[in-house]
Amino acid sequence: MSDERVELSASSAVLVSLGFVAVGLLMAATPWLMYSSDRGSYAEALAQQSWVAGDCTVGDAHTVEIEEREEKVQRLQVEFTLVADGHTYPNRTYLFAGSPGRTLAPGMQIDCFYDPASPEGVTLQQKSLPKEGPPAIGLLHVFFTLLGAAMAIVGGYWLVRRKRLSVGDVPGNL
Repeated sequence: MSDERVELSASSAVLVSLGFVAVGLLMAATPWLMYSSDRGSYAEALAQQSWVAGDCTVGDAHTVEIEEREEKVQRLQVEFTLVADGHTYPNRTYLFAGSPGRTLAPGMQIDCFYDPASPEGVTLQQKSLPKEGPPAIGLLHVFFTLLGAAMAIVGGYWLVRRKRLSVGDVPGNL
């Protein structure tokens, strides 16, 4: 077997190094961005648990067709008014994720939930908390973070060295 090496030009070496840094940082950040989204949804559901029940009046309720995941689905859209602490909050709209299983007529009283500190955020369905509790940091979060960080460090090392790189080079052999 011969000891032939394929040499990369300086500009190619910089591009490979930058590629390693970019992919590494993306791999390290992606699980945490996903985790942040899950935590935000959980925090929102947790906050709604302290909301109080109120009475709302249906102004209008009709079926609308919307597009979800490239598929047209029908949802019940309800326009309603909340009266809380002597104030009226009209023209609130809620779109049921599924059919509520009943027909809502104008003028009908319905249950709703609102934050007493900010009644504008009224809803007809309270978000429920998952039984398993808040989202946890998983093994894959840690794995991709460490792998991404290692790739970024190797790419940064190659970039700082700015040496002609050969295919098969590893940081210990540079």
